[in-house]
Amino acid sequence: MFVIEQHQTALAYDHRPKHPLTASVNTPKEIIEIFDTITYSKGASILRMLKHSLDDDIFRSSLSLYLNNNKFTSVEPKHLWNSFDNVIFEASYKSGLLGDKVTIEDYMNSWTNQAGYPVIYVETINDNLVITQKRFQVDFPRVDDNTLWYIGLSYTTEKNKQFHFLQPTVWMKNTENKITIPRSENSGWVIFNLQSSGFYRVNYDTKNWDLIIAQMKNDPKEIHVLNRAQLVDDAFNLARAGELSYSVPLTLVSYLVKEDDFIPMYSVMNSMSYLVKRFRRCPTTGRQIKELVKKYAG
Repeated sequence: MFVIEQHQTALAYDHRPKHPLTASVNTPKEIIEIFDTITYSKGASILRMLKHSLDDDIFRSSLSLYLNNNKFTSVEPKHLWNSFDNVIFEASYKSGLLGDKVTIEDYMNSWTNQAGYPVIYVETINDNLVITQKRFQVDFPRVDDNTLWYIGLSYTTEKNKQFHFLQPTVWMKNTENKITIPRSENSGWVIFNLQSSGFYRVNYDTKNWDLIIAQMKNDPKEIHVLNRAQLVDDAFNLARAGELSYSVPLTLVSYLVKEDDFIPMYSVMNSMSYLVKRFRRCPTTGRQIKELVKKYAG
């Protein structure tokens, strides 16, 4: 429920960046206004992302240390991140936890001090996966933006499905917009952002989308239910942003005749509501879109 009620809600709200999680306020009115979907839903999603970057013991111990050390004082974000770094250091946690020994403060600052979020594009070139990142933008004209994030990447392949290992295995620094990952030959489709653990969207090259759609139509339960919901949500929003042809999400949702979980269906209803609103004044197309929604999402 968290993914569809909080995570996807935050992604939809933050695609037009309003303010970062860490923001300055000067008046009582600004204090009230700052407590919005960004604060609650995105904030919770970022903490969930951090939790899956660590293990449960480290996460809980860090929060406990933070609360005990600061229970009678005012705090800043750095106090929370420093608690995590202290626990990791004391536990002699494995080197390179977040890649190249970056601190939790460094990692989190790229998410809390910047509005919006990234989209990563996954492309297969020869025997490699080439991953690029950029800010996800919906509105036109596009604003030139070189903002980058520190992104933990989790992924799995058709040949070696592991949807339950959520800790990132590859990291993109907030100083690089492209990395390359070696890929096993004939590994089939690849899916990034396992169980929507990271606060970003994912786009793929045409071949990988075709492989994913074929899998969803044949046996959707080979893909984790949260990733089925994520694929629907990402595909429709990428199409809305002009990053993907609408033929991809509209073909993808045809798999729903084999879906028996409400979570992906919820994502379909949310995603297609935009199309329903856009075509409400167009009798023929509007009716077709509504019929499609009824067919696949009840």
